[in-house]
Amino acid sequence: MRFPLAFLALLVSGAASLAHAGSCEQRSPTVFVIRGSTDKVLADCVAARLKPTTQELIIDSEGGPVDAALDVAQRLSSLKALTVRVDGQCASACVNYILPLGRRLLVGQKAILLTHGGIDAAHVARASPDRRGAMEALAARQTAFARAHGI
Repeated sequence: MRFPLAFLALLVSGAASLAHAGSCEQRSPTVFVIRGSTDKVLADCVAARLKPTTQELIIDSEGGPVDAALDVAQRLSSLKALTVRVDGQCASACVNYILPLGRRLLVGQKAILLTHGGIDAAHVARASPDRRGAMEALAARQTAFARAHGI
């Protein structure tokens, strides 16, 4: 059976996005692990599995949507004296919202930290009229989170 090239490309890209879906596990009472995108799946995982006894977060994340990353970060913000260990990468929303919550940062020898900034007035201004209200709300949520956590 022959598949059109575009269909095969769609299958490959779909499989790649599934491979990066956010996942988490409470490895021990004090160690929590996050892998993949800071997406809705990850936010739900953190809400269900994060124990208040967690003292160390091991993370390897390419970031993801701001709203989901803020949901994850809000859950993590209740942890005191958190050590964040970057195992692989911490990019985009991971750097913006999760990394600053750590009191101590451990970065692996080959780890990658990538940042590009958050939502600002220029992002809001470029949004289509039907998305502008949502962007303004997200920018306000981001600012409130940053202020509450001294970021």
